Amino acid sequence: HPLPPIAFQPTADNLVMNHLRDLLEYPIRKGLSPALEDFADWLLWGFGDSLAHFPARVPEDVSRFWYRNFKLPLLLQRPSDYMAGLAGEQYGNRSPNGFFATPLSVCALMAEMEFGGDWRENLRASVLDPCVGTGSMLLAASAHSLNLYGRDINPLLVKLCRVNLWLYAPWGILLPPQPGSDFQERIECRNSLQR
Repeated sequence: HPLPPIAFQPTADNLVMNHLRDLLEYPIRKGLSPALEDFADWLLWGFGDSLAHFPARVPEDVSRFWYRNFKLPLLLQRPSDYMAGLAGEQYGNRSPNGFFATPLSVCALMAEMEFGGDWRENLRASVLDPCVGTGSMLLAASAHSLNLYGRDINPLLVKLCRVNLWLYAPWGILLPPQPGSDFQERIECRNSLQR
């Protein structure tokens, strides 16, 4: 059957963004450093990501606060690339490696243009984003293909991309090798997401 499409919102919902900002401000109010990478590590660990470990810099009280207050259903009911919003707030124009996300609506249009035709052929088609950022292109393509690949030079953006994939396209996450399967090449490419 064709993949069920997710109706991504083209812009991040303010309610969800405010919720995520509140979660990230809690450690700052306690005098700790900005927590976006720690929060991404904590989410990946909670999702059971095979590359994640519990973030050592997250004190127990912060972890408990995030556990009690993180509203996963809120993100699932209003799907969008919220990680791009958080990364944009962290990087913006202040860094020589600034982060400039491609709008999700543009990614959706590109995916629709690329994946015309028989959905059976699309499922096997590969999507490789060499500057994956938070994965907007992979999210848009996830309605058409099971073969999603991405690379980026920024390790934090790769973690945020993995969070997005866990939320909205969990088949895009590293799969364990199956003896005799054709997924070995896919797995080797996926390992680049951790760098």
